[in-house]
Amino acid sequence: MFQIVVLLTGTIFCLLGCFAGIAFFKKRISLSDAPSSIPVAVFCSVALIATTAAFLYNWQSYDFISELSLSSFFATGIAVLILVITSFTKTPFWLKFLITTALASIIVFFFSATGIFFHQAPSWINAGLSIALWVFTSYSLRLLSYNHALPSIEFSSICFGAFFLWLISTLPMAIGVLSLFFAVAAVPLIILNWYPQKLPLSKDSLDVMGFILGAIIIFSSAEQTFPCFLIFALYLIVEIVCSFGKKLTFISSFSDIYSNTFYYQTELSGLSPALINGQIIRINFLLLMFGCFQSFSPNAYSVPIVCVLLCFWLLYRLINWNDSPNTFKQANQEFIQGLKQNINDIKNTFSNMDDKK
Repeated sequence: MFQIVVLLTGTIFCLLGCFAGIAFFKKRISLSDAPSSIPVAVFCSVALIATTAAFLYNWQSYDFISELSLSSFFATGIAVLILVITSFTKTPFWLKFLITTALASIIVFFFSATGIFFHQAPSWINAGLSIALWVFTSYSLRLLSYNHALPSIEFSSICFGAFFLWLISTLPMAIGVLSLFFAVAAVPLIILNWYPQKLPLSKDSLDVMGFILGAIIIFSSAEQTFPCFLIFALYLIVEIVCSFGKKLTFISSFSDIYSNTFYYQTELSGLSPALINGQIIRINFLLLMFGCFQSFSPNAYSVPIVCVLLCFWLLYRLINWNDSPNTFKQANQEFIQGLKQNINDIKNTFSNMDDKK
């Protein structure tokens, strides 16, 4: 019973503390003029205070199946604070990339925070994959930066997924508490940036959120729940794969990866960002349910395959929001026709490149 009180207290503290901290700085600094790192700095500070207090009160180390320890979490907290400070400086991107990689490597190798991706593989392979995934996740939220509410929506959705996994006894309490507090602390960022945006976030601050998200995914993967998080993050993965895939076609209209995203193309077609955000929350809600089902699945691929098809279908319906509802057969024909047209465009692009040579 007392644990529930601690969770509720921490949740309320994160929600109200983040609102109060942002309001405090907003009175003294104009946060709506240009992208800023201050909102994320407030969000990180509030969530870290609540998490530290909860951990010191009752550290649930006995339910871990991995070698994660209290020092792993505190080392990650220190790394987050370093990145928050770095986000306020004009540090070159390559240097920030090296700092992020170094911090992730130190935590993985020296604090035994290694995700389990292949059970039969040597430990150094899983460690290398953990670092690569952590760094990749750190910069993944940048792709959603054209809509300032979406990074926080995706961050909060995945964190809530980790919390739900704790509720069904799939993850340890420590990861569940950490995820809950960060998810709740991100809610004010969603509300204030819903539409129109009031707190534009800098890309450096999104990297901090991505680093925290990477930590939660790696810590949870150490508890052998990576397939669940693959489903939780499926919307973000689809956006990344499709955006970079379009760019690699070398078609001039696909040269900007940020403009290749489903949400941005939908916004250009005239749909309100508020409605887009609402639809993506619905997609993430479905993915959260399937991700929790995955924890009971006998294999690691059946449910993710179904979720990939579902995610593509829902995004296809989103980007074609102004078309009248079609039957599945008609929608499939339109999809194939569009795919053929894209293939022809790619062929023409490469033909033009050969002609120029």
